Amino acid sequence: MWESAPAPPGLTGGNRGRETAPTATGECSNNLCTYIASSPLAFDSITRLLGGTSMEYNVYISAIALLSPLVYGCKVNPEPAEAMDSSHVLLPEPRYESTTSVEEALKGRRSIRDFSEEPLGIEEVSQLLWAGQGVTSEDGKRTVPSAGATYTIELYIIALNVEGFSKGIYHYNPSEHSLIRIKEGDFREELLGATRNQPRFEKVPVSIIIAGNFERHKKKFGGVPEDLVKTWVYTEAGHASQSMYLQSESLGLGMVLMGGFDESKLNSLLELPSNETSLYLIPLGRKP
Repeated sequence: MWESAPAPPGLTGGNRGRETAPTATGECSNNLCTYIASSPLAFDSITRLLGGTSMEYNVYISAIALLSPLVYGCKVNPEPAEAMDSSHVLLPEPRYESTTSVEEALKGRRSIRDFSEEPLGIEEVSQLLWAGQGVTSEDGKRTVPSAGATYTIELYIIALNVEGFSKGIYHYNPSEHSLIRIKEGDFREELLGATRNQPRFEKVPVSIIIAGNFERHKKKFGGVPEDLVKTWVYTEAGHASQSMYLQSESLGLGMVLMGGFDESKLNSLLELPSNETSLYLIPLGRKP
């Protein structure tokens, strides 16, 4: 049922070379129509168009089948299909309002090093990832600043106790607000090994990793000194981590930034591309 078609400009996947988008089979005059038929972004857009109504996928496809000829002049096969396989997790839409002011979050923000054994919900993980790298404008701008809008950091999570998706290691795709699973399984022992058996990782339900890609600045700003490139990337990682700190405080959760880990072991556990490296490790959970 699923094929692969190029995503329209501005709707590509994450930055790990995934430049295609899923598309449902059917007759269409261009790739945009087929992309709209099954894109997670389109799903969110149609849901908002219908006033936030929750839809099953077959209802969604039926709506597209009716709307596409009117709007795009194309036909889409309305046959029900799986919207996502288990390796692609579409995250809930982030919330843009809360009862906690920015000032209150700043005042209350603390590093929390101990966590309860309670699981986190997929909505909470979604909100934290959006705070760290979420897309906030039609031209791709994000929640945190980046030199030249290069966006040199990537977010990964090690999910060990999250309600809503299986244990494993995932990469955050900001443009779709989704997670791409790298590998499935319980990697707590490997995480403990990469962090020199620090006790906080015995209970933590989720760890977020901020990875940096130093090559993007070099490609965009040729000839920039190496030390300046590093400054830009590390500064961007700091922006993202503070955004997540404030978001975790707003949600009543706890987190702490860590740099004391075995970089080689963590990079290997995450299966990072050769042009990325781990910068921050952030255990995240409920306060005890």
